[in-house]
Amino acid sequence: MIEYDVTALIPARLGSGRVSEKVFRTIDGEDTLLSRKIKQLRQLLPLDRVIVNTESDRIAQTAL
Repeated sequence: MIEYDVTALIPARLGSGRVSEKVFRTIDGEDTLLSRKIKQLRQLLPLDRVIVNTESDRIAQTAL
């Protein structure tokens, strides 16, 4: 049986045309959009790693 490494790639930009700092907006008063997406991916798939692709140091620190 062949085993594969499974990687999820999340593109996350700080700038947005309509909603400023959208990835840091809270959903239901609990998680930010970014943290919820990471949790959903980990629950949905057997992932070996999650990579957040960003130009922002703030997003990168949050993703850790």
